[in-house]
Amino acid sequence: MRGTAPSRWVAGLALATLAATAEAAAAKATTGAAACPAGDEGYRSPGAVSHYLAARLAGQRGDRGGEMEELRLAVAFDEGSAELHGAYAAALAATGRIVEAEAEARLAVACDAGGRAASSAHLLLAR
Repeated sequence: MRGTAPSRWVAGLALATLAATAEAAAAKATTGAAACPAGDEGYRSPGAVSHYLAARLAGQRGDRGGEMEELRLAVAFDEGSAELHGAYAAALAATGRIVEAEAEARLAVACDAGGRAASSAHLLLAR
């Protein structure tokens, strides 16, 4: 009898894992969630940081076009950064480019579903 209890537990765990995986896949399919283009292992490209800072300076000067271009370049240098996707999404939304902003916000969520940037992206998507 002792040999059957662990095997039942393992089988139950396997079924629960399979059900959770199927549920997550179904949720992703119904919400249109995007896939993160690159993994984020904590590395930040110096080019991405440089363009991000240039974008913030352009924004402070009121140069929305320059800000948008610098954020686009920052994302190109670090496609796995939820923070950069979120910043670019916010800038796109501020200029009325809602469809593009939604796509970037979804990428931010995909890159860091439980992180701070994803929270901001969720708020942006809710608007």
